[in-house]
Amino acid sequence: MRRTPAVYLIAAIVLTTPAHADTIHVDGGCGDDAWTGASDACRAPDGPLQTVQAAIDAAVDGDEIRVAAGVYDERIDLLGKAVHLIGTDGAAATVLDGGGDTLPVVSCVLGEAADTVIEGFTITGGAGMRNEGTSATVLACRFTGNAAVTGGAISNCMASPSITDCLFLDNTADDGGAMFNTGGDGPVLIGCRFEGNTATGSGGAIRNEGAGALMVGCVFFDNHATDRGGAVSSVQAGSGLVVPINCVFAANSAAFGGAIHNEATASDATNSTLVGNVAFVDGGGMYSELISHPTARNCIVWGNTNGEIEVDVTSISHVHYCNVLGGFIGPGNIDADPLCVDPATGDLRLQAGSPCIDAADAAVVPEDTLDLDRDGDTTEPTPYDADGLPRFVDDRATADTGVGLVDIGAYEFQPSPCDGDVDGSGDVGFSDLLLIIVSWGPCRGCPADLDGDGDVGNIDLITVLAHWGDCPR
Repeated sequence: MRRTPAVYLIAAIVLTTPAHADTIHVDGGCGDDAWTGASDACRAPDGPLQTVQAAIDAAVDGDEIRVAAGVYDERIDLLGKAVHLIGTDGAAATVLDGGGDTLPVVSCVLGEAADTVIEGFTITGGAGMRNEGTSATVLACRFTGNAAVTGGAISNCMASPSITDCLFLDNTADDGGAMFNTGGDGPVLIGCRFEGNTATGSGGAIRNEGAGALMVGCVFFDNHATDRGGAVSSVQAGSGLVVPINCVFAANSAAFGGAIHNEATASDATNSTLVGNVAFVDGGGMYSELISHPTARNCIVWGNTNGEIEVDVTSISHVHYCNVLGGFIGPGNIDADPLCVDPATGDLRLQAGSPCIDAADAAVVPEDTLDLDRDGDTTEPTPYDADGLPRFVDDRATADTGVGLVDIGAYEFQPSPCDGDVDGSGDVGFSDLLLIIVSWGPCRGCPADLDGDGDVGNIDLITVLAHWGDCPR
């Protein structure tokens, strides 16, 4: 089951919300901006407001604004308020539509911080969202059909929003078809998908100019730029680093850098997969120029058109423990078909027997600075893969050719469990039998309940005895 970081972010925000917070209801179908918004029942005087902006105007820090399903033809400004703006029926049903205007549909330009939360909206029909010097939180939103000169869906100027579980679909711009970042550390993107975005210049999905971007577990599929960076283009990243972790880049295209383009930038890609991207001139997987020093570690770079990892004469790529078509000089690198499940349909998970299994370097897996598993440990290695599944998993059927137990690429191969191995030791023996005995009887959810019926009994005992010995390799 995929763990959703948005759940953890919401929990953290709730813990810091003032106890006196009020709820303001909005319903575009039956509401009235002259009412108080205290109730979702459509009757005076306490029924819902009609417009989202009226609710924001009335709110104070700590309030929650609950917006009913519907299409809201308005542009909104959060006014620097620490409020939780939520589409109660989710993004598919709750739409903020700019009506084809060239201005932002959503603005956060007055000091909004992480406790300004926008959740569960489709944002369309305008210039998307504008963040300037702010760090709002955006959860489970859809940005589709937006257009701007820079950053079709989101423009970040000296801004560092946290954006989680969002979809960026069919947005357009001159640079940064979906997102444009300039100045500062830039955004944190977790579990987002960028698909079908287009730039007539550079950065089909994202363009970074003097800004960084931390991207964790994101998918970039079928994005296109005329010039550089079909998915991501970065120029002079400044104080921030461009860091893809557990990201997937597939079917993106540009003249240079079908997936990733670096210019005077030190990007650092770890445990990412770049497959089937197209450069019309050079660097289907990655192209770096003008004194760039990108690093790729534990990555699959395979089947990209016009070169996998290319540089100009001023730049050097540092590639370690990667699987690169045609090979690449560097420690731990291999050149072997990664055996992805179905590259034609974009399923780049690993099949059993893939040479990428247990072939990476566990020591370079980045620290869990975002605390994705919410265990309070931000110095441990990032614990999940692109699917939110455990990252450090040993496949006993595969020889360990890397350093530690971690796979090359965005996805960790999850081997089938060994029947009867209650303690997970890799064999079935007396310790497993002992666990069956001491757990005998009702024991819902315990490891000894092998058949999942809520009781440890005869079937569980028979399973252990029938599989006695070493687990198959």
